[in-house]
Amino acid sequence: MLRVDGLVTPRDGGGSSVSVLDFKSLRDVYALRLKLTELLADFMVVPVPVELLEEFELIRKEVEEVTPHDARSLGVLYNRFHSTVLETVANEPLRVISDRLFRQTCRLWIELLPEMDWEEEVRTVLEEIDQTLGACERGSAQQLAQIRARHMQMLLGRFNAYLTRPLI
Repeated sequence: MLRVDGLVTPRDGGGSSVSVLDFKSLRDVYALRLKLTELLADFMVVPVPVELLEEFELIRKEVEEVTPHDARSLGVLYNRFHSTVLETVANEPLRVISDRLFRQTCRLWIELLPEMDWEEEVRTVLEEIDQTLGACERGSAQQLAQIRARHMQMLLGRFNAYLTRPLI
């Protein structure tokens, strides 16, 4: 699965190694993820089960309590958030594809997170959770899709700003 997801590369003679980040490929995956968010609105479970709303609230609370600069813990919580969002989707193939593409791209955020503006990243994650929870409580599939797309675009903007910053 890791090889299929592009996260590891087989080595000659056996074994494998962690794949090098391919920014062109990641750009293509993000473009596809953005298009797929439009489909979320077509397949959202309405009303969203109470257990999922409670999970969003629990994740939010745990994000607020993350030790500053603990990228691994924040990444684990964002992964839980992503998985919970996918549980609101009633189309299994869309969930599987969305999850696979997410896993291909989340590595970039985790790798850059220690060098990015920590407070901004935490604030943005909390904002996305709050907005998602609100959309789910209202049963607004369209808003959920728009929130996911907007936050992906914002993340891409932060990546671009980080990667193009002056080195000196």
